[in-house]
Amino acid sequence: MKIFNTLVAILFFFTVNAQSLYTKDKVSLGPRSVFMESCVGTGEQKMMELDGMSIDVKSYCECAANELIPTLYMADIEFHLNEGDLVQWFIQGENMEILKKCVEPNMEVDDSFKFEENENSELTKKVMVEECYKELLKDKDVSSYLNDEQAMHYCSCAVQKLYENGMTFGELNNIDDEDENAFNEIALPCMLEAMEIGSDSDFYDSNEDSDEWESDVIGDLTSDEVKMIDGGMAGYKVKINIDGIDKYFLLDTGASDMIINDQLEKELLKNGSISKFDYIGETVYELADKSKVKCDVVLLNNVQIGNYTVFNVEAAVLKGGSLLLGMSFLEKFTAWEIKQESSVLLLEK
Repeated sequence: MKIFNTLVAILFFFTVNAQSLYTKDKVSLGPRSVFMESCVGTGEQKMMELDGMSIDVKSYCECAANELIPTLYMADIEFHLNEGDLVQWFIQGENMEILKKCVEPNMEVDDSFKFEENENSELTKKVMVEECYKELLKDKDVSSYLNDEQAMHYCSCAVQKLYENGMTFGELNNIDDEDENAFNEIALPCMLEAMEIGSDSDFYDSNEDSDEWESDVIGDLTSDEVKMIDGGMAGYKVKINIDGIDKYFLLDTGASDMIINDQLEKELLKNGSISKFDYIGETVYELADKSKVKCDVVLLNNVQIGNYTVFNVEAAVLKGGSLLLGMSFLEKFTAWEIKQESSVLLLEK
């Protein structure tokens, strides 16, 4: 449960100190002493108190300066600064992992710390769900009875109930105790909900091989050939079904991610295929005219292609963009090949 309190500290710290940090990307070449002075403050404050959490300010600032700042590009900092989402950017992907290492050794959490709604709670909850999901998948015992979709549902449910019930950190620490509130009001109901998802599917048959349970690609065939549509100069297209919605995606092996547009995003939201808890971060794309655009990243499940169903697919939402099938999808398979002579996409599970 260390994940939850860590996130709150990260969000608060960058909210109150972001102005000092903006100018400290290595490209800017600002003196390290100036950053430290701004980060720590003019006083000799050694510990910062935050709603029951005590943070060693100097150690934290030194870690952030040494570990995070040297990994950032000035262009990216300026972009997110102008977009007003620098805090959100800091808690995504590798940035988040670095900040966790900075915060965790330099803080103490009081049992009275309470999880409650505030101006940063939606952002906090989004990151908490993502981190909870990652930790669950690392647990071999959990992955033996929960698949990716179920794990994501459990984490979304648990984080939401954590806030709805106004749990304290002390109560959360007792979540494994079957007699305590956290277990009976959060863990138990959310686990039951998660395990009901897809309970009629063959995927959840106890006779299935354990490797099948851990795979993001579900299907009986070891390989499949998916018919491609020749799009002329644009390239080849393949038919994709996302939770009942059929669309044709352009194969783009040069794209790092699967990309959907805002129109399909609205359809998926309306259909209940995605919710606010499926948004796991943001990314920046450079368009053909060299301009940069910020995109939300959403986690898609039940993505069908040919005889396969794929889970845990990261897709960027590009407003007004084309539907692209990039590497975040193709790399879910052990091998793939575009066979132009027969106009098929060969996929190997």
